[in-house]
Amino acid sequence: MKFVNGTKEGQLFGQQNSVLNIICTVNSGKPQSTLELKLRNISIMSNSSDLIKHSFIARRHDHLKRVMCIADNSFHRLVMNIQLYIYLSPLVHVYAEPSAEADEGTNITLLCRYESNVDENVLRWKRNNSIFLNAQNRNLTLTNVSKDDTGNYYCVVENKIGIGTDMIKVTVFYKPRVIEDSSTIEVESKIGKPSFIFLAIVSKTKPFISWTFYPGGKKGNWNVQDLEDEIYNVSSTIVPYDTSHLGLYGARVRNDIGSLDLNIELIGFKVYVFPSKMVYNTSNVIELTCHVSHQNVSNFSNTWIHFYGGIEIRTLQGKVENSLSKLQIPFCDYRDTGTYTCRWSSSSETHSSSSEIYVRSHPVLTALRTSQRFGKTELEFQLFLIHREQEVGSRNSSRSSSHSYAEVDSVYYHTVEWRNYTTEAPMTANIDASGNADVSIGSRESDKTGDGTDQTQNEEATQSYMELV
Repeated sequence: MKFVNGTKEGQLFGQQNSVLNIICTVNSGKPQSTLELKLRNISIMSNSSDLIKHSFIARRHDHLKRVMCIADNSFHRLVMNIQLYIYLSPLVHVYAEPSAEADEGTNITLLCRYESNVDENVLRWKRNNSIFLNAQNRNLTLTNVSKDDTGNYYCVVENKIGIGTDMIKVTVFYKPRVIEDSSTIEVESKIGKPSFIFLAIVSKTKPFISWTFYPGGKKGNWNVQDLEDEIYNVSSTIVPYDTSHLGLYGARVRNDIGSLDLNIELIGFKVYVFPSKMVYNTSNVIELTCHVSHQNVSNFSNTWIHFYGGIEIRTLQGKVENSLSKLQIPFCDYRDTGTYTCRWSSSSETHSSSSEIYVRSHPVLTALRTSQRFGKTELEFQLFLIHREQEVGSRNSSRSSSHSYAEVDSVYYHTVEWRNYTTEAPMTANIDASGNADVSIGSRESDKTGDGTDQTQNEEATQSYMELV
């Protein structure tokens, strides 16, 4: 009698979730023997032949079970046992220390333990069933936990048989926070009328809110409404009776974990410019938008003022529609770099806000002088460039002087004539008695409109400069 595919040690190997065949054979005598398979003394099957076969899908609970094969022909009885050895996928268990529930700012360690009778097991962690974490150790430590660490954590262990996984839910209790990404909540207000305050608060438990400081006015009670899971709407009112009641108010939101202090600013009239900062390339169109918090600006006039280095360059007019003013500068160049202030003025008050604009440009030759000295040609030039640290100066000159671009910017800035959208007559080159030529380049609007005389002089001066350098 024997078990087909059985080992000398009396084991029959199989894999979890795969078909396993138990085959027992016997050299039958006379009369014909009866073969029977038993598992835990319970008959599985029997027949009257020299071979008996039982096929089934091996499961985890079949591992290490014993199967008995019995041959009996009334004269003799043979018995043989074999142990089933099933290769298993990992059996995983995850738990947390000290607990899977923690207050924000504390640490949580997740521990993954697994059983496997197969070598080469690969362990991975993932969160919320989709994000794999960069961790392959059995222990995963979450330090200084916050609300964002809340979620389901999985330990996934894989071997050649299959994948085992277990999940633990981590809950972090946190103090209230405001959904708006701002340290100060601005509320538009009008004297003598209620200013309505609405805030969306995220809190693990229902929050409480109270006023902490205020410059005056009539304060309303706070209402807290549960919107959805862990999100609450809090609302109140303030009635300012004069301009001294405008400004900062304070409120404190708290729950069982901690508190959050809020700044609420009542704004009577505020100016916004978009974009607040922008970099353009030469020939782009600069577009600035300015709007105010008040809808009624009928008593206000609007102007745009261009500054550079704190010096006023020009005054511009935007296109005003209701409480909105738009400024457009087509075909910009380096001369349009600077600060643009949008100003709303009435007979009693003025409000403004600014935008910083920078126009990228290659170094611009603003002035060029050539002279003859001791048989040599001497070239002096002036360049305009913003915020670049390089050295410029004279070439082939016995009186060479150099400046950094930052210095050139401040020293020669006022030699540049800023555009005022009018065409000026071209300026001819000044020739002194010693034969020195002084040519101003790129300083007038005619440079951009293609004035023939000035353009020719610019080209000649630039060509002379290129030949010398």
